[in-house]
Amino acid sequence: MLKRFCALLLVLVPLACWQQARAAVAYVQRAQGVNTGYVNITPTANNLVCVASTTSAGGGSPTASFAFYSTAGGAGTNLGSLTVTMATANDGTYYVTGACGKAPSGVASVLATYAGGLPGEALLEAVELSGQDGTSPFLTGGMNQQSAPGTTANAITSGSVSVSSAAYILGICTNTSGDSDTIAGTGFTLRGTTTANFAVEDQTQASSGSYATTFTAPTHGASDYYHTFMFAIKANGGSSVRPSQFFMSGKNLIRRTPGAPLPGSRPHPWTADSGVTADSNSSTSDWRSGGLEMMRPE
Repeated sequence: MLKRFCALLLVLVPLACWQQARAAVAYVQRAQGVNTGYVNITPTANNLVCVASTTSAGGGSPTASFAFYSTAGGAGTNLGSLTVTMATANDGTYYVTGACGKAPSGVASVLATYAGGLPGEALLEAVELSGQDGTSPFLTGGMNQQSAPGTTANAITSGSVSVSSAAYILGICTNTSGDSDTIAGTGFTLRGTTTANFAVEDQTQASSGSYATTFTAPTHGASDYYHTFMFAIKANGGSSVRPSQFFMSGKNLIRRTPGAPLPGSRPHPWTADSGVTADSNSSTSDWRSGGLEMMRPE
């Protein structure tokens, strides 16, 4: 019985450590700007910032570009641009644009520049994330605009979007009527406090599939105007360590160089699994110590 218990530990503990070694995208903070054209936010360098812009046609063409700035209020030094990930779309009344960018050091705000000048309404929400893929974090996204979608659960939606792999799903909902009572949709976690104009939610999906961000407005959903964004973000792959590279010795979890014996250990015959090549130092022996059988690295 004791031997079986120890063998189970040798499987479960390394597996848990391997799971922890895998990076995950995580929510950090959010900020908003209402009719200012900028958002004051101070992200950690190299974290991802996602921006949702909703504007009226007020000042002409509302096509937007976005950049990080070193001073609050969209002032100071331009530190670099965000990439427009979801091009401007409109329903004839409001225009929506999504963007993402990896924050450089020293960011204090994000400035939106609109062709034709600042629109009559310019609602900006910025969300900082950590743990994203360092090269191409944005997988795909979607935007949807709804006037009076209803008060039933999940009536407010980005619409379904096909996502090619496991992903962190970020949802941002803008209420241009300004009296939002929006809450997170089923299966999502609300991030921060819902304001008059914005709500933010997220969830993590472990596999590819068709996904949508959804929100519920139990009071104002029957009359207000909603603009819903979905950002699907890829996690940083990192350096995953396989369970078979870890070993249990008494109370300590250690990593062993292939072929190297542990102090106080003694040879123990083993049989290689299919596809495993034995190293020259221990081609027919593995090691056990303190009564617990060791796992040999592949």
